[in-house]
Amino acid sequence: MNIAICIPAYNESKTIQVVINKAKEFVPNATIYVCDNASTDNTAEIAKENGAILINEPNKGKGNAIRKLIKTVDADCFVLIDADNELNLEPLPQFIEYISRYEADIVIGNRFHDNGTYINENKNIFRRLGNKIIFHILKILFNSKQKEKIDILCGMRAFSKDFATMFPCKANSYDIETEMTIFALQNDMKIKSIPVIYTKRTLNKSKLNPIRDGFLIMYKIFSLYILTKKRLS
Repeated sequence: MNIAICIPAYNESKTIQVVINKAKEFVPNATIYVCDNASTDNTAEIAKENGAILINEPNKGKGNAIRKLIKTVDADCFVLIDADNELNLEPLPQFIEYISRYEADIVIGNRFHDNGTYINENKNIFRRLGNKIIFHILKILFNSKQKEKIDILCGMRAFSKDFATMFPCKANSYDIETEMTIFALQNDMKIKSIPVIYTKRTLNKSKLNPIRDGFLIMYKIFSLYILTKKRLS
């Protein structure tokens, strides 16, 4: 199986090397791609020095970077990870196994499991409550029968080539994970959730603004809901 580890990165020079090396450790047979999203530091140079294939996306925004990765990379299994080193990559082989066995179309990391550290490590109440609220809104709006709780905003996920081919990927920013999850729910795809361990970043500040990006994500949800209703009417 041709496995591609895809890493969108914007000004992550302090952590990109660690993330690339961890990816190599846990998935040694994968090809690693880093999409430099108009960084102003030396993220791109460090990525190349550590063996990653560099892809450039001048238009800022995580969605833009992921869209560029999906359109550029050819693989049987796509693995998305963030460049901030917040998540332990040890479960990655399990993500890939679900895809390789056709047991899932998409696998999403879950930071909120019983043995997780997210609640203790991340004190931002908007982020902690946001995921729960968004999950329940999605279930109601899209009539989802998904029983397994999904960490909607987790950046660590894997998906099949078929998923990559069908996914329209129109989001430009942090609403990309929401759009991806809604697409899977709308199309009754097989979704698996795997526990991942979160560690609060100490070297760089998060680029995500909980209030601003929260509104962006909610707008994405309701705009896709309205489009769905129009198609069905």
